[in-house]
Amino acid sequence: MKKKYLTAFFILVALAGSVFAATTGTVDLTGTVTQVLNVSVANPTVSFTFNTAGASVPLGNVTLKSNMKSWAVKVWSTNGSTLKNANTPTPDEIAYSFSMGSLFSGITLIAGNTAPLSSQEGYLSMTGKTAASGSVLAMSVTYGAEGSVLWTSDAGFYTDTIHIEIAAN
Repeated sequence: MKKKYLTAFFILVALAGSVFAATTGTVDLTGTVTQVLNVSVANPTVSFTFNTAGASVPLGNVTLKSNMKSWAVKVWSTNGSTLKNANTPTPDEIAYSFSMGSLFSGITLIAGNTAPLSSQEGYLSMTGKTAASGSVLAMSVTYGAEGSVLWTSDAGFYTDTIHIEIAAN
């Protein structure tokens, strides 16, 4: 008989537990905003003819996009702001300076295949996000008339590659 009472008691406790079950619940939400860091160059190849007076050569626009509050623009060139003639045993070199909108004005780019460090020219720490459409900046290189490049440099093609990167700080 005691077993029947115990069994009945446990059934009542179980039923009472379901009667007093929780009436609320929670849902934890986690969303992710994808990082946007983008560089778009309008004219990836620019050709021009040197003149005796020196010139500023427009390179077209670059568009920088960032949805980060802290990011950096890094610019450098393979030859370090120097156009080189690869057709000669000892390449002739024509120096130039680089400008990008209001960010960089007449700077000498570092040479190599790696981006400049924060202590080097061509590195600029940025704060604040760009507009969704990005920041459009005009770029140019300027070479001088020192010694008139037509008479101090061999005829031929002179090349360099400018690298532009944006990265999170």
